[in-house]
Amino acid sequence: MMLLTYNQIIEILLDKYGEVLGNYFLNRTCTQINEYIKRSSEGLQIHHIKENEMKGLSNPEFAQQAPFSYQMGYNLVYCNLLEHFLLHCKIWDHSTNPLQIDVEKNGAKILLNELKKIHFDNAWQYQNYKRKAAQTIFFKKNNFFNSVDFL
Repeated sequence: MMLLTYNQIIEILLDKYGEVLGNYFLNRTCTQINEYIKRSSEGLQIHHIKENEMKGLSNPEFAQQAPFSYQMGYNLVYCNLLEHFLLHCKIWDHSTNPLQIDVEKNGAKILLNELKKIHFDNAWQYQNYKRKAAQTIFFKKNNFFNSVDFL
């Protein structure tokens, strides 16, 4: 996946996990997250596809400044933590918004810290809600190290 474009990775993830059948927020004021679309029990996270255009779309403060269409299911994709990290690296590497170059750098760093905890600290053993996400990617260390080399 490292050699694919951001949009190609999105297409693969949609084929792999299916479409997100609901909006990220339940209301247009972006104050209530839709818990019904989450698949964390399967080790999956939700990525906002339009984060290549605007930062922090899962944060109500930033989401309220974006068109609500950015929160709709067709602008969301399921991914595991490693895939999520790769998506943010791709956005960082090919940012369409040079005025916000730090946006995806920060997003990638946050996800990288989560990956480091899993692969080096095994901190996931003590966090039940993250256990499945960690187990899903734990044995993909080679992919993780290739992703780090990408940075």
